[in-house]
Amino acid sequence: MTIKPVSVALIGFGYWGKKCMDTIAHIPGLDVNYLVTSQVFPDTQFPTTTLYRHWEQLLTVPGLEGVVIAAPSDVHYEIAKEFIKKQIPVFIEKPMTLSVQQAEELVVLAKKYQSKVVVDHILLFSPAFNAFSDFLTQHVNDIEKIDMFSGKWKPYPEEISVLWEWAPHEIAMIFSLFSSDLDIKNVQSTSRKFKSTYGQSIELEGLVNHIPISCHWSNLRKKPLRRIVVALNSGTLIFDDKCDQKVVFKDFAGKVTPIQFDPLSALDLALTRFKHVISSQIVDFSDVELGCKVVKTISFIETFLDH
Repeated sequence: MTIKPVSVALIGFGYWGKKCMDTIAHIPGLDVNYLVTSQVFPDTQFPTTTLYRHWEQLLTVPGLEGVVIAAPSDVHYEIAKEFIKKQIPVFIEKPMTLSVQQAEELVVLAKKYQSKVVVDHILLFSPAFNAFSDFLTQHVNDIEKIDMFSGKWKPYPEEISVLWEWAPHEIAMIFSLFSSDLDIKNVQSTSRKFKSTYGQSIELEGLVNHIPISCHWSNLRKKPLRRIVVALNSGTLIFDDKCDQKVVFKDFAGKVTPIQFDPLSALDLALTRFKHVISSQIVDFSDVELGCKVVKTISFIETFLDH
């Protein structure tokens, strides 16, 4: 018997939307039957996909089983809430929203309508990060300090926030690694103005589970970087998402031991999970609650920068 593929819509066809489309094309049993984009394409480019100009047109589409929201962050809330109220599962790119009030409302709506929400904190789906996390779980009492670094060279126009662009990854990873809250002690930043753009470097210091932790975000780095360095009482554990050997342990004698993990795509795993969430009878609110917690934390960090 042939099983009917899960029918989803993709909202947004920028850089990340295109990656979602390409990834879904290789996931058995998941089809993008509807695409919302302002771009114009020849009819032959997406022969099995109906194109819409406005996401509201999807609200009356019969048989729609899920929505992937890859639109800009400032419209996540208004799009997601309408599909949540119709009990259509949503997959939302990070950050879930750009305000605490909006994030809290999505949690309330998801629970009220028993709707499924998956938030794509993409690194939480990374096999390399999960191998790193498993190692730390086994050595949690040995941790002395954690330093997190991310960014690349990409000056932004004034309306784009460096903090909101980069911090959701690290904040989500912190909450994934530890069940305790992030106790923020200090936040500092330096900025550099260009003709029509700006760059900013942000440094956060705090504690998590009584462990000293620092986060360093910048859109002025010469090379792309996403790295976590954990000082243990037996050596150093490193997660580096931008190199081939993504997870290694280095002991005090200098011996480097690679940590093995499955070479699977994080986005493939994230969207495959969304397919299973759609088909499942279970409604789990952990993703939308984590998304809200991340938004609250970044909003709190922002108050330090405002001062």
